[in-house]
Amino acid sequence: MKLKKFIKQFKGSSFPVLVIDDSDNQYIMKMKGAGNGTISLLSEFVVNRVCTILGYPVPNAYWMYIEKNFPWEFGTDEFDDILQKSSGWNLALDYIGDSEQINTMKNHIFENEIIDDVYSIDNFFVNMDRSRLSGNFLKDKNGKIYIIDHGSMFLFHSKNYQYSKVVDNHIFCEYYELFDYKIDERLLDIDIYKDLVAEIPVEILDELSMNENDLLRLIANRINFIKNM
Repeated sequence: MKLKKFIKQFKGSSFPVLVIDDSDNQYIMKMKGAGNGTISLLSEFVVNRVCTILGYPVPNAYWMYIEKNFPWEFGTDEFDDILQKSSGWNLALDYIGDSEQINTMKNHIFENEIIDDVYSIDNFFVNMDRSRLSGNFLKDKNGKIYIIDHGSMFLFHSKNYQYSKVVDNHIFCEYYELFDYKIDERLLDIDIYKDLVAEIPVEILDELSMNENDLLRLIANRINFIKNM
C-alpha cells in the first residue's frame, strides 16, 4: 500500500498520524524519520502482527510506502523534515476510531485477561515502555481495551535475549511479583514468526544491517532462553 494523504497528527514521540492509503483506507502511520527510527517500526510490526495472529487485542500492522519528495501539505516544518527522512517503507497500524487513551495514572481496573496478555508481550519481547506514565492502552466506544505502542522492545533494540522478568517500573509489576504469571506458550513457537518476518521489506532489514535469518535467529534465541529458564 502507498500513502495518499495525511489527515491528523496525534501526540507521541513517534509522531503517529492518521493517513489514507491509495485504496482510501484509514490507518495510523509511524514514520522511520521520527523517534528511534527504523528499529522501532520493525519492533512494533513483529509484535503487533504476531499478537494479532494469536488473537490479542492489538491493532494489526502493515507496511506503507511513502514516495520520495512527497508533497508538504500537512503539519509543521518539523513534521515535513520527518516526512522527507521517511521516504520508502513505513509502519501502518489499524486505526481504532472513536477511541481514547486510558489514563493509567488513575486506578483504572484492568481485566485479568489484559494483564495476562501484557505479561506475555512485555516479558517475551522485553518492553521498556509500559509504565504508568506511558499509558499505552486505548479504549474504544464499546469499552474494549487495546494494547498499543510496541516500538521500544529491548529484544530488538539491544539484540540481547537474556532477560528473565519485566522491568521494575512496569505498570503491572506488583501483580507479576505476587502471582505466578507465565508467558503464552504460543509465542514460543518459532514457526509462527516465519511468515510475518518474510513480509518485512528488504529495505527495512538493510537499513538495520540484518536479514530474515538474523531476525529469526534472535527470536529463536529468546525462545530457547525462556524455555530453559
